[in-house]
Parts: sequence; structure tokens; C-alpha cells
Amino acid sequence: MLSSSTWRRGRRQRKPLSPGREAILASRVAYDACLPEVQRAELRGLVQVLLGEWSFEPGAGLEEVDETMQVVVAAHASLVLLGRELAEIPRLRAVILYPGPYRVREERLTEEGTWVRTSEVRDGESWQHGVLVLSWDEVAHDAEHAGDGRNVVVHEMAHALDAHTGAMNGMPPQTDAAAAARWEEALSAARRQARRDLRLGRKTLFDDYDAESPEEFFAASAEAFLEMPGALAAAYPGLYSLLRDYLHLDPIGWEDCLGAARRS
Repeated sequence: MLSSSTWRRGRRQRKPLSPGREAILASRVAYDACLPEVQRAELRGLVQVLLGEWSFEPGAGLEEVDETMQVVVAAHASLVLLGRELAEIPRLRAVILYPGPYRVREERLTEEGTWVRTSEVRDGESWQHGVLVLSWDEVAHDAEHAGDGRNVVVHEMAHALDAHTGAMNGMPPQTDAAAAARWEEALSAARRQARRDLRLGRKTLFDDYDAESPEEFFAASAEAFLEMPGALAAAYPGLYSLLRDYLHLDPIGWEDCLGAARRS
């Protein structure tokens, strides 16, 4: 039997998008025109599910989160959820949207066992208790520059998918132990290659922060997979195959479409 929450998700998924939301997808989300038709239809259903479940809250300096902002965020978040069962969608409760980069102050425990206070500027983060925090400036820039290698919503939604197991460790939910072992082997091999390339000063799709931990590497890999699939497949074929199978997408087929959207 379906749980009540999955039943509600199915009901929302079947509800057609309003003309206003359709117009936002057409004008602000380049992926919508580039996805294969089956995935375009699925994306619309996922947008309806996410908009029905999430509350959108303005961060300091933003008066409101309007419908355009909501649809753009939900559409890009849906890209890493295509092909998943409704019950597998991470249950998030809120998106906090700041007008631009925001400063975070926190205390961290060092490897030496001492607490230190840190302060840094961020464009996004995913909290394990169901909240995404995003910079609208960064979200809007990514929407206008599809195919440039970076997408903060995809990155943070990948973290949310990772955390769906209860631990953010670079391994999102897997079907069984064998699948988990294959995932760990492929992701670890690609991360070792990226760290080696960085150490030797070679050109790579990843930076030091991307490669510092399995969870960051997975999130950055999801960005590269959707934004620059050809380059990822050429440099990290095993990683590309892993993500292609897991995300149920083969974006090499529509990379030229994204490039055209970026140039227009």
C-alpha cells in the first residue's frame, strides 16, 4: 500500500503546471528545452511535488520569494531526482533564499580537538534536517549560464539526496550492498584521479574544495555531469557511467542544446 505522503506526492505529480509556471520554465530554465520529452514531462511532475511540499522563506535583504524564484529552484532541484520513485525523494521542508552570497559564522571542532570560530561567505548549503539555503544571485546566474560547469541548486540537492540515508558521506541511497560497493569504488577512483591532477597542476573539472571529501566530490560530480557531460565522460569515464546509471540520464545527447542556450 502507498503511504499517505507518497499518495499526496502522486496526486501533485499528476496535476498539470499552470500557464504561468510553464512560461517560467520556458524562459528561465534552459534544461527544459533540452531534456528528452519523457524527462520534460517528468520534470513538470517533480516541480509540482516540490512546490507543494517546500516552504520558501526570504533571507535577510530579500523581501519575498516570488513564483519565478520558486519554479527556477524547484526545476533545477528536480534534475537530480528524475527517474526516482516518489518515496525516494528527500523530504525537505524549507528553502531559504538570500538575495546574494551570505556570511555564515559557526564553531568547528578541529582534528586536534579544539573548537575554533569561523566566518565564511557562501552561495548555498544543505542542512541535514531538511533545509536548503541558497543565494538567488547565484541561482539566477546558473540558470542564465547553463553548461558552464556549475549549478548551486544541483550541488545542494545532490547533498540532500546524499543525506537521505541519514549520513552525508558521498553515497546516496543504493539498491543493495553490491551497488554500494560499486559506487564507492568508482567514486573513490575518480576522486583519487582528481586529487592527483590537482597536485600535478593539470587542468581538471574539479577544484581543491570539490576533492576534499567524498560528499563534496559527489555534489560537484553531479554538477559536472549535468553541465559539462562530454568533458566529464572524456576525463572520468567510470564516473560518468556511474552517474548516468544512477541519475537515469545521458546528458551528452543534449549538451549542444545547452551550449546553444548559453550563447543565445
